[in-house]
Amino acid sequence: MKLRLLRTAIGVLTLLLCSGALFLYLYFRAALSQERDTSDILKAAINLEWTRTDSALIRFNSNRLLIRAGSSGLHNHLGKQGWVQVDQLGSLRIYRRGSQRLDVDCGMFSGRYLICDVDPQVRKP
Repeated sequence: MKLRLLRTAIGVLTLLLCSGALFLYLYFRAALSQERDTSDILKAAINLEWTRTDSALIRFNSNRLLIRAGSSGLHNHLGKQGWVQVDQLGSLRIYRRGSQRLDVDCGMFSGRYLICDVDPQVRKP
C-alpha cells in the first residue's frame, strides 16, 4: 500500500514538473533564442510573478531591467533615483535628473514583459 502511494506521488510530482516546464517553454518560446541571457531573464520573470512587483534587475545588473508590460515599473525604479521621463522616441525613453540625461531602450521580451537597457553613460546636454 505504501509503495503504491509513493509511486502515485512520484507520478503526480513528475507530471507537475513536466507541465510547468512545458508551460514556461510555450509561454516564452519566441523569446528563448532572442536574448543571450535567457535563463537570467526567466529567473527575473519568476521573481516578478512571485513578489508581484513591476520591475526586477536581470542578474543583479543595474543596467538591465525586466519590466511588466503596461506597468509603471520603469518610472518607479528610476524615479526612486531622482530621474524624470521627459521624452519618448519609439522604444527609447529619455530621462533627466537636473542637467544629466539618461537614455533607456526598451524592447518586448514576451507579451507580458519588456527588457529595458539603461545606458550607463549619463550625459550632460
